[in-house]
Amino acid sequence: MAIRTQLHDLVSEHLRLAESYRYLARHADAIRVLDGARTLTQLPDGSPADTNLLNIKSAELRTEGGWLHNRLDQELAELEVILNAARQDADQRGDKSQIAMAMMALGRLYYFYLFVAATQEIDRAEICLIEAHQRFAEVGDGAGQADALFFRGLIYQIFQPNPERAMSLFRQALELIEGQGLDVLKSYIVRHIGFLHLNAGELDAARDYLGQSLALRESADFRVFLPMAQIAFAEVLAQQGEQAQALDYLQQALTVAQEAPDNRLVMVLMAFGEHYEKSDPMQAYHYYEQARDMARTIGSARFLAMTEAKLKELKPQA
Repeated sequence: MAIRTQLHDLVSEHLRLAESYRYLARHADAIRVLDGARTLTQLPDGSPADTNLLNIKSAELRTEGGWLHNRLDQELAELEVILNAARQDADQRGDKSQIAMAMMALGRLYYFYLFVAATQEIDRAEICLIEAHQRFAEVGDGAGQADALFFRGLIYQIFQPNPERAMSLFRQALELIEGQGLDVLKSYIVRHIGFLHLNAGELDAARDYLGQSLALRESADFRVFLPMAQIAFAEVLAQQGEQAQALDYLQQALTVAQEAPDNRLVMVLMAFGEHYEKSDPMQAYHYYEQARDMARTIGSARFLAMTEAKLKELKPQA
């Protein structure tokens, strides 16, 4: 029993280290750490529960890494098999917490796949997220419930537009985590509440929520995804006529994006293009060209299509 406890503690240390790499978007390093932990669970006193947890966490990392580096379509089938097996294993052991985690991981997998799928299957993502929320509620995991609600809100914000439904889900998620110190998760939720206000033309409210998201990411030193908060805040400043301040935040985003995954830099360059579209179409065209070239380099069909569409719109003016 003492050896099993020691092995469990070592696995927990590996999980914490992997999470720190995940925080930096170093998914390959995080996966290597979990692979090392898996060798511990294969020892005679290793825990089957720990093995299953590592499988779930590794699949989560591969999902995020696949999304960030544009290879999720290549990994979908294998990740489905892993997570369905993890769900079955947790079911057999009556591990409600791991059932919730496996369903959440499946829901996230299907959500991210919506961005690249030829045919969008929205229902399967939401079904998994609804079950994940229910299972997290059974074990009293407020953060897990909030995460599931947040991703359901994203579906209604992006793929099945219903702003009122999305706002309701985001606010439920926010209420669950208020005062719990979950600043990174909160930064995502208030960011998307801000976008809903921005799309509704409610600029003061949008500025408040997008400013909160930016402040939370700065205080958490969440630099990998800080550029996206800076871009969003720049957008609302520009719409409020504060062009110089907006440009300053875009410049900051461009600097920080050098540390981020390549697709974040593409998005910053596209934001510069949008900023200059009306005032300086030639400059906007230049930034969209850079974004297109980087999209080609990283093999992102989605960003390539977006940038080429923008270049086609601007070409007559360039």
